[in-house]
Amino acid sequence: MKCMRASKLKGVLDFWILPYESPFSRKIFDSITLLKEEVERCKNLDFFIIHPCSRFKICWDLAAVIVLAVNMIVLPVQQAFFHPYTLKIGWLLFNLVTTVFYLIDILVNFYSGAVMSDKICMSRSFLMLRYLKGWFLIDFLGAVPFDFILKILARYEGDHAMAAVARSAGILKMLRMPSLIRQVTIYQDVFFNTAHRVHVKLINVLLSMLLLAHLNACLLYFVPMIQGFPRTSWVAKNNVQDLAWYEQYIWSFFGAICIMIGIGFGKSEPKEIPEVIVTCFVVISGAVGYGLLLANGTALVQTLNYSRTSHEQIMSEVKQYSRYKKLPLSLQKRLRDYFENRFKGQFFDEDRIISQLSEVLREDVLRHNCRALVCKVPFFADAEPHVVADVVSRLRSEFYQPGDVIIASGTVGSRMFFLQSGNVLVRLKDGTVVAQLKDGSYFGEMCLLSQETRNASVVAEAYCMLYSLATENFNEILQKYPFLRQSMERIARLRSIQNQVTQAERSGIEIHRF
Repeated sequence: MKCMRASKLKGVLDFWILPYESPFSRKIFDSITLLKEEVERCKNLDFFIIHPCSRFKICWDLAAVIVLAVNMIVLPVQQAFFHPYTLKIGWLLFNLVTTVFYLIDILVNFYSGAVMSDKICMSRSFLMLRYLKGWFLIDFLGAVPFDFILKILARYEGDHAMAAVARSAGILKMLRMPSLIRQVTIYQDVFFNTAHRVHVKLINVLLSMLLLAHLNACLLYFVPMIQGFPRTSWVAKNNVQDLAWYEQYIWSFFGAICIMIGIGFGKSEPKEIPEVIVTCFVVISGAVGYGLLLANGTALVQTLNYSRTSHEQIMSEVKQYSRYKKLPLSLQKRLRDYFENRFKGQFFDEDRIISQLSEVLREDVLRHNCRALVCKVPFFADAEPHVVADVVSRLRSEFYQPGDVIIASGTVGSRMFFLQSGNVLVRLKDGTVVAQLKDGSYFGEMCLLSQETRNASVVAEAYCMLYSLATENFNEILQKYPFLRQSMERIARLRSIQNQVTQAERSGIEIHRF
């Protein structure tokens, strides 16, 4: 029975302290195999240590972020706006809980592994020494409630000077702020992808500005308070000390915001030297914060409009190129019109994007882009999915303006085309229009099959988005899939018969091959 209980307890312990598959572990380990090897390595350790990729460590760190964030908001209010002898049960309970949490956090840090530059370190002696030389002192000073200890002594001895010192000692708890920033930075890199990281960074700056304004508001009230509210202080001149604590905070926050954004000094200008020093600090912090906010906001706007900005840059280059080459105005207009309608006010390098994808993902993207064509092209109807994927992967996107000659009469066939959007006209040498093709149509395959020159032209009637298949790819596909050649030849014969009927009705006009 004891063995069963011990085995069960060990299983629960392993569940919480051993690494598991998560966004954090996926960032560190390249494969599931390496993760499993790490689990086995940790099981064979002869001492207790918490893995940095374990469930317990991740949950604890997230809880620490919440506790630290709450403390960064509540503690400054407590230190600035509540009487030093106010030891209400609510405040005592709050400080007791946070103090216990911080002390446990120090213990957890002693028994936690660390992610190093090239590996995960699980040497307990090394990690303990590293923590003692690093963040231990700061975490310890921020964990021990020196302010409440001094407050209790001051209340017991009736020493008001010690009460003022107790107020100042409470600031030590703010030493935990770097730990908050460190944890937030680590996990936002894990749980937010690159596409959202700029947004998260901007939100971080906004929240940091609000937190800075909050801290400055408490500081503006804290300095006159520890001086006993001199008559020249802004608190005494405006009788703010007689208001409720939340009204005191609101006026302090208003003053901090006014100073930080540089439009004034709140309710009054500083008169005392300590207030002048605090005001200088608030002005500098506001200027730095505003600069960071502006820089990150600009970066976000540029990221959001990157495609449009790139398009505008291309249009500017086209304009400069046209002027430098002294192109005719009509040709300049066609150039601008091409880029405007080709990318619809955006710009991206589709070939570069597609080329960087894996083969499977590339096929899925191209199949989605060409899904309308695949459904409408007859010889794709009965083809296997892998055949369609093979053909689609060889297609190249092209764009034509109204009036552009896509296929010229008398030329040797080098490509066949699939019309994704728009419509084209098929014209003979004498200008006679013999056909109008719309979305989902294809053309050019007949000359590739017969190896003859084209005796009809295909002209874009509107803005056309097409996919082309080069001759070498065309022949390779037909050689690879003979049944596809048979299907295309059968369809080509039917189209040829239709053309002959049409030409007969037009009094013997030459049969066209496009």
